[in-house]
Amino acid sequence: MASPVFLFIDVLALLALLIGLISSSLIIFIVLFHRRQGLNTIPLFLVCNSCSGAIVMCAAYFSIYVYILKNDLSVNDGHNNYGNDPLCPLRTYLFFSGASLLYLSYCLQALNRLIHVVFPNKSWLQKSFIFYITLIVIQWILGFLIALPYYMWGKMVYITTELFCLIPFQDPLAIMLAAMTIYGIPLTILSIMSFWIWSYVHGHRHNTIQRQTTVNREFVMLKRMLIPLFALTVLGVPYLTLFTITWINHKQLPLTYLTYRLSYLFIAIGLGTVNMITLLLTPKLKAIFLSYLKQKRSDQNSTRQQTNLTNAIRLNRIQPVP
Repeated sequence: MASPVFLFIDVLALLALLIGLISSSLIIFIVLFHRRQGLNTIPLFLVCNSCSGAIVMCAAYFSIYVYILKNDLSVNDGHNNYGNDPLCPLRTYLFFSGASLLYLSYCLQALNRLIHVVFPNKSWLQKSFIFYITLIVIQWILGFLIALPYYMWGKMVYITTELFCLIPFQDPLAIMLAAMTIYGIPLTILSIMSFWIWSYVHGHRHNTIQRQTTVNREFVMLKRMLIPLFALTVLGVPYLTLFTITWINHKQLPLTYLTYRLSYLFIAIGLGTVNMITLLLTPKLKAIFLSYLKQKRSDQNSTRQQTNLTNAIRLNRIQPVP
């Protein structure tokens, strides 16, 4: 059995990823089954697209951690054969593809906000589901293509000390390219569009109160979108920080036994929180979610009262007559 610290990290990561899967699926469920309550809008359609990318990333990462936990439990039993598993690099490829899909999906959300705020006369772009469906198809194709070279070139290798496949810190070129294509370019595009919207909102006077209200509403929606993305991005910083430290000091400072585990744990926590934040910050989704909770609590109370009443009737029936 591996170190208790490893086991704790495994369980914590699995719980975080499970929360990410549940919250992402819940948002899609709410939007699909409550379309008549004003949820059949393009912004929420794009939110569901982001949730789908998060599900791919969480599911791939969850399967990785299941095997990590399994091998951590049997590391001293001589049964560890994960390194010979041909699906090992495939799971890592799907994880990287999910990350690419997630960040690209936020670019589409920002594009939608940009069109609403900066190009209000382009109404066909604001209301055309076909336009955004086309962009989503392109996004999903790109998402799986971006990470494909690292999989095809054998860069996702099995690390015997960590019991899973990844791009090792000892391959800085591959890590920097992956960080740039999966992480850096989408965030740069997102930053440009967000700054464009911010400068437009603060640098233009609008002729009508209705137009000003629309711009302010779209800007608020942009901030709601950026908060969960910021949380996910910040929690990815430890990975890049540890990689940078390792790369600079690779001859003097060897990898600690927690370097990889802590790096990927923070990413798992980010995935667990990103769509939970989205759920709580989107008023319509939050209202429906809270109504579910209230209804469930009400049903539980009704069931409890009915059970108590039934028990009381039974007691009265079997009570002996004096």
